[in-house]
Amino acid sequence: MAEHSKKGSDTFISRILNKVEWLGNRLPDPFMLFASLAILVILFSWIIASFDVTFLQPGEEKPVAIKSLVSAEGIQYMLISMLENFVGFKPLGIVLAIMLGIGLADKVGLIETFIKSTILKAPKG
Repeated sequence: MAEHSKKGSDTFISRILNKVEWLGNRLPDPFMLFASLAILVILFSWIIASFDVTFLQPGEEKPVAIKSLVSAEGIQYMLISMLENFVGFKPLGIVLAIMLGIGLADKVGLIETFIKSTILKAPKG
């Protein structure tokens, strides 16, 4: 067998992919990302509300003021509208159904059997 040359691993695309992999490995857990972004939104709402920022919502004549999520009213709004937000998020049902299906397939051994049968059917060459 010929020795694998080092030139193939030093290509431009290989360096880019290595950098993407390095950055991806440095990302925190998805839950921590979600929690951090939620806290960031709450803090931004507090900062923007302290400057009394208003905007015109399309289709309405009256300006709408930004409300702080740090206030008692804001915390109450977050807790009351939480269920409505999750139920109203259309892709959530599809994601939950797929997660249930994959979890069930994993528990009964279907995924492991599929992988083994695929490997056994692969040509030796």
